[in-house]
Amino acid sequence: MEFGNLKGLSAQDIYGFAIDFEQTGRELYDNIALIVKDPEIRELFKKLADAEEEHRKKFVQRLSEIKGILKYNSPDQNTQEIFKFFRSNMFSKEILSEKLRHLKDIESIFEFAMGLELDNVLFYGEIKRIVRIDEHEFLDEIIDDERAHFIHILQMKRAKE
Repeated sequence: MEFGNLKGLSAQDIYGFAIDFEQTGRELYDNIALIVKDPEIRELFKKLADAEEEHRKKFVQRLSEIKGILKYNSPDQNTQEIFKFFRSNMFSKEILSEKLRHLKDIESIFEFAMGLELDNVLFYGEIKRIVRIDEHEFLDEIIDDERAHFIHILQMKRAKE
């Protein structure tokens, strides 16, 4: 599928997405904490939900900082279509919540959560390829945070095997 010219994408666009993704992640992890029976796993997902909220706050703060530093380029129509695709498919709250409802055991919950974090790493990594080089540092921070989430979940999974 041809998405067209993506040159109008800015770190501000990415941070706006990061804020939404982190909020969705918090809600999903809060929901997981409600459905798991193991108190230790429940507590770990509560902590992960809190970490998502801390990252969301960090991104909100960073977004306010970069608005004064970087020239903002409004996304063109093609970029808006890509954002719409990501919001309505990969990172749709409704779709992700529906997938969560169909998970039957803790193994599948861990796999779901790790997949979500890897989707974020992939998304930000791909977006990094098309934004200006002076915005890469901002994106590297997001990618590092998402990788840390993945590692945290993987460690939880291994501890329970």
